[in-house]
Amino acid sequence: MTTAVSSWMVSARHRSTAAVTPPEPFGEWHAKRPGDPFTACGIPAAAWPIFWQLTLAQGRERNCPDCQQVLYEARSR
Repeated sequence: MTTAVSSWMVSARHRSTAAVTPPEPFGEWHAKRPGDPFTACGIPAAAWPIFWQLTLAQGRERNCPDCQQVLYEARSR
């Protein structure tokens, strides 16, 4: 597993409606590397959208706590 925190992007199961531009995550924010079939917390997410314009730091309380733990551990190495 790559530990570089900067390689993780914001992803979510669903995106906001077409009326919101640019699209935003709907629901919990997860960390996912482009091309990986799983989130940092291990959820299958091959078809999930990536929100290139957002950072996980912007998610705060919306971020998945398990993904946050993986990123915390990566920073601690």
